[in-house]
Amino acid sequence: SQDNDKPEECKVCFDNFDEALRRPCSLPCGHTFCTVCIVDMIKNSQFTCPTCRADHNTLALTDVTQLPINYGMESFIRRLKGVSLKPAQTKAPTKPPQDGPRGISKKLRSLLQEEMNKVISLITACDEKLSQLGKYGKKVKGLKTGHNLLEDRLNGLLEQNKAAKELVEQEETSVEDMSTEGEEEKQQLQAVLECLNTVNSLQEFHTAIEDADRRSVVTEDWIHKCQEQFSKREHCPHLSEGAGEHQVGPGHDTHRGCCHSCPPPPGRLSLHHLGEI
Repeated sequence: SQDNDKPEECKVCFDNFDEALRRPCSLPCGHTFCTVCIVDMIKNSQFTCPTCRADHNTLALTDVTQLPINYGMESFIRRLKGVSLKPAQTKAPTKPPQDGPRGISKKLRSLLQEEMNKVISLITACDEKLSQLGKYGKKVKGLKTGHNLLEDRLNGLLEQNKAAKELVEQEETSVEDMSTEGEEEKQQLQAVLECLNTVNSLQEFHTAIEDADRRSVVTEDWIHKCQEQFSKREHCPHLSEGAGEHQVGPGHDTHRGCCHSCPPPPGRLSLHHLGEI
């Protein structure tokens, strides 16, 4: 098999076993790796055999010196190299240095470089997206500002509409009052007319004439006020048909009153703007 092509090398780091730093050490499953790689496995809590994937959770409580040295592998390597190991070298190996890349094979360095390139690529992508988010964020803030301005305009229009509505309600009350007054004047005139039709003496004649003249003055004054009322309101968009549409249409949000009786900007409406009714 491929694992037996080079039995003298560790199948994790692909470095050859030696007599000191990278001695062949066997896991409970029987597979052999160098002491440096087994120390790294224990340090990184990787308790699975790289070859058969067997779980060796007991490694968490095991020191590398407690694992058996594969003396058969060492004997094979000695025959392969034509050298012999000293018996005194069966003692526990010295722990490999943990810092620096000296104990890393070329293949592992290549894998590290690939990971570094991947991380650098992700950092570049993050910078690109952050830049796009920054530009988009500015656009969102601009849209928010525009909607705030629109909301202010709409609030202003609502205030103006409220003022115009108050004017219309006041006009409604005025119309009701004047209508009541007109009905009363009409009844008074009918009474005067009845008196004029029933005059039988000079005294009744003078009394009827005086009452008719006095009532005529009052009624003519009421008619004049009505005509004045119609004249003032005739050209006012707030009191004409379709006033609601006219009020909210484009260009009317800054309306300052089309006549002296129209509502001024919000907060400045008073009874004076209704005229004398």
